[in-house]
Amino acid sequence: MINANHLQRTQAADIYQAAFDRAADIQSLQKQLLALDDAEYCYLFARDILGADIAALQTRVIELGSNDLCFRFARDIIGASNAELQARILHTGSAHDCYLFAEDIYNADRVALRQRIVELGDTDVLALFDQSFPD
Repeated sequence: MINANHLQRTQAADIYQAAFDRAADIQSLQKQLLALDDAEYCYLFARDILGADIAALQTRVIELGSNDLCFRFARDIIGASNAELQARILHTGSAHDCYLFAEDIYNADRVALRQRIVELGDTDVLALFDQSFPD
């Protein structure tokens, strides 16, 4: 018996490959991918497929993906809304997630990220943050 998640993942991979090969209309393929709710392939599609609708793919990554995937989207995707991705990190991320976002995302709101680290009470990450970003 084929696992439903495996089948969905295979479909997402096939859609991504068809887009990568330019075997069909990009927008049509993206619509099919968004219907599958596969955050990882939404990230890959945004990263690799010219003509992808970055905003729509980012929305799915924020809704369905991990904090790490949101971080990679902000770091790797030209045209990503880093403010929206940071909001996700601030809402669900760990202190370490907040530190990584501040460290690697050029337009990160370091004040808000530091405040979240304080709220989370991780003194080790706070010390690292303050060492990395002195006033």
